[in-house]
Amino acid sequence: MSFKKILGQKQPIEILQNSIKTKNLAHAYLFFGQGIVGKRTTALEFAKTINCLNPNNQDNCGECLSCQKIEKQIHPDVFFIEPIKTSATAREGYIRIDDIRELQKKIAYLPFEGKHKIVIVDQAEQINLQAANAFLKSLEEPPKSTIFILMASNIYRLLPTILSRCQGVRFNLLTPDIIQQILLTENPEDDPDLLRLKASKANGDLERARENTSLNFANFREDALNLINEISFKRMDLTFKFAREWKKRSAEIPEMLDEMSYILRDLAIIKLGCSKKDVFNVDLFENLKSTAEKKQLRSLNKMFEATIESKTDLKSNLNAQLTLESMLIKFCEAS
Repeated sequence: MSFKKILGQKQPIEILQNSIKTKNLAHAYLFFGQGIVGKRTTALEFAKTINCLNPNNQDNCGECLSCQKIEKQIHPDVFFIEPIKTSATAREGYIRIDDIRELQKKIAYLPFEGKHKIVIVDQAEQINLQAANAFLKSLEEPPKSTIFILMASNIYRLLPTILSRCQGVRFNLLTPDIIQQILLTENPEDDPDLLRLKASKANGDLERARENTSLNFANFREDALNLINEISFKRMDLTFKFAREWKKRSAEIPEMLDEMSYILRDLAIIKLGCSKKDVFNVDLFENLKSTAEKKQLRSLNKMFEATIESKTDLKSNLNAQLTLESMLIKFCEAS
């Protein structure tokens, strides 16, 4: 792999390649951006390029011994730090002071094989306060020929003093087209339309697209369209039926609300005249178009607002079943 194979992050790569070209490498970089958008892959390719034995046009060859060792994470001059959970039940892992002290021992000497020692810190915002203060000393007085690459999704959890000593490189959310292209490369036998559906609902995060389970809701989407078409105070039987069905699946209500919001969003933008390429549920476009023709935009907007309110209520730990019933009543009012 090389920089050329990293999709959707042209500007960050240009910044890094320019620093190599001008021989103006910073001693510390902070790759930041929400979710899985290519920060780690770029850090690896940057490390390869810096230490590549046969570099070409500010890119690595990917084939030399140095590149291969970095790819396999066995290069003696490239170190990886990431959060570690203290127990099996812990919700989050942390980078601890012992990890930083061990790192400081490793970077105290000149590079063993490469031109530079490189430290790649994943989820840098998960460094605890004691470790962060110890790490700050390394940033303030960086060892010779050492480059730090920190990665973070939430930079506001990092110490301001750490932020001020790093060159920031922003990574953007990926477009649905880019995510679909990556997924298709990883899964060439999958249906392109289904991959587009995953990509469109990932909110720019590749990992979310990979883990997307919304395709399990394919049948639900048709039921939801029928509900939106018919629901009213005159058809309370539909309301009661929908509520009864989801009472048995209360744990899945948050994901159902996500799907409902996607469908209502699609209906609204179709009503506004947008085309097939603009919708999330591209495989249901004709059904969506038919439903949109029967509904008023004002009604769709009110249903969408009710769905978003329900999602917010669930985050506040309100009862899922009562939240759903409240939303359905608002649907009736909107119709």
